[in-house]
Amino acid sequence: MVFANFMNLCQFDPTEVYQWFMEMFIDSYDWVMVPNVYGMSSFADGGKMSTKPYISGSNYLKK
Repeated sequence: MVFANFMNLCQFDPTEVYQWFMEMFIDSYDWVMVPNVYGMSSFADGGKMSTKPYISGSNYLKK
């Protein structure tokens, strides 16, 4: 979530974000990463999965 927040705020290309997660984490599978990266973290699906980009506030991250 922290990485996705950072990459979204810095306007990383969603395909590059997806590729990075797939290369860096052994438990990254397509069925999880595609909706999480394109749907939630980068809002690249045009609002099909969520109504707004998923950005966490500092209070949520501190928990």
